Amino acid sequence: MKILKRLLSVTFWLSLALYLFLLVWKIPLPSSDLIRPELTTFDPVQTAIKQAPYIWHVKDQSYRITPLFDYETVGLVVAEYDSQNWLDYSHKQDPAQTKDLCLIWGENIKNGVYRGLKYSHGEFTCFVNWTEDQGKIFDFNRLSNNHLLPASSKPAALIKSSSVGDQVRIKGRLVNYEILDKDGKIISTRKTSTIRQDRGCEVIMVDDFEILQKQPLPVQAIKSILPKLLFFNGLTNFILFLLVP
Repeated sequence: MKILKRLLSVTFWLSLALYLFLLVWKIPLPSSDLIRPELTTFDPVQTAIKQAPYIWHVKDQSYRITPLFDYETVGLVVAEYDSQNWLDYSHKQDPAQTKDLCLIWGENIKNGVYRGLKYSHGEFTCFVNWTEDQGKIFDFNRLSNNHLLPASSKPAALIKSSSVGDQVRIKGRLVNYEILDKDGKIISTRKTSTIRQDRGCEVIMVDDFEILQKQPLPVQAIKSILPKLLFFNGLTNFILFLLVP
């Protein structure tokens, strides 16, 4: 029994160390030979639509959605931010918001500059750092931060499973939205970018989300399993501590 306790203890600390490492480790982006051709040739497509604003309920929150354009884009995920993490208080009144995915495409992939850049993500913004030489060939108009509102459970699950290094396709509508309190008063607003030449976020009501190619390293799967392993391992250790002298 003592051997079992020691084995569980070692497993717990190794799992915890691996989980903490994966939280801060910068996942390497796939090489150009693993990039699908459409990511180098496809530019975002948007078409103006006439659709009246409507009220949308997510959990206990009400939204007024104003659709502006049908929208489709593809890209390589170079940074992400999960708005539903427990440390994020700025999105607590915005349960429809799931993830921000920062995408690049086109010449940034063709010329290979994407692998040498440094990416990060805050609560609302994607950041890219480059050297002077990289800046001469990097096309900032082929990078976008996409604020994703899944329209149903299917795209929501796929968005949740996405990670840095994935190649994705997003279809939906560019929208503005207002978050309303129980009396219909506006709590906050979010407006979408409608051009690629600015630094604003594309706010997308996602109807269809497709992972065209997963990141070769199963980092997301490991990160999702480790907390469960840590919990059951810790619980078992605690029970053994109480039962076994």
